[in-house]
Amino acid sequence: MSKKLELLTLLSAARTMKWEESVSKNGPTKEQLLGAMGLAQRDNPIGMAILNAKYLHCAYSLVVLRDFLGSLEVHRLEISLASNELKHLHYLAMADVLNVPIDSQQARLASVWRRYSAYAARTQKSVEALSKAMRSMERAIEIKTNPFESRRLQANIASHQTRIDAQKQLLADYAQKKAAESAKCPRCKATGVIPKTQRPCESCDGVGEFRTTEADWKVSFLGAALPTHKELIIRHWPAIVRLLQKWRTQLYRHEAEALSTLEKRLSAEFED
Repeated sequence: MSKKLELLTLLSAARTMKWEESVSKNGPTKEQLLGAMGLAQRDNPIGMAILNAKYLHCAYSLVVLRDFLGSLEVHRLEISLASNELKHLHYLAMADVLNVPIDSQQARLASVWRRYSAYAARTQKSVEALSKAMRSMERAIEIKTNPFESRRLQANIASHQTRIDAQKQLLADYAQKKAAESAKCPRCKATGVIPKTQRPCESCDGVGEFRTTEADWKVSFLGAALPTHKELIIRHWPAIVRLLQKWRTQLYRHEAEALSTLEKRLSAEFED
């Protein structure tokens, strides 16, 4: 993301007031930023919707993008797609341009988050400590002759197990949430290289992120398709891919044009 887009992000962030109080001497003012955004919004509302959704997480912009994709005609498909199937194609195209993982990628991503994130390391350390305490109490039960003391230890063991289960569930929920938000690899921190070994990351194949492939598209779309349509979809898959690529190209073009308008406007403001 360019420096100017970082400034746009700051403008719409929760702490805008604090940022406005100490505007950089060499940076644009709030009015200049708003003017550039207004011009880009007027000239290319779809492109601005993409930028707002991608960098500012604007929910309304997602609605704008869905409506735009819904208005596009479906050409050169020899099969008639159901409404939910067409909406899923829109979802795949939007996910690509917004750089978020699609559903068929998220299980793999969540697995990496469960194993290699900082949250996972903290959870593992806590679980190991609780497990060690449980083993100690189990050994104590074997040598205890007092029934009351044995029952107390058994209750403590059950309590520890409940805590372990709860922490594992929290980790699973966290991993699933992160897997739906970003395709960046948590193992190498999006660098493609493991810091300790300086070797390519095996989780993301040294790329730094989990990139969506046509195979991912296919798995996702077949999962959303009607059972009676799956055979037809497999047969006409190349045409469906071409349609997706066409929509994706249109979205990327809108994004590039909106970004260009912002860049030119802000550059003009700096020159004045």
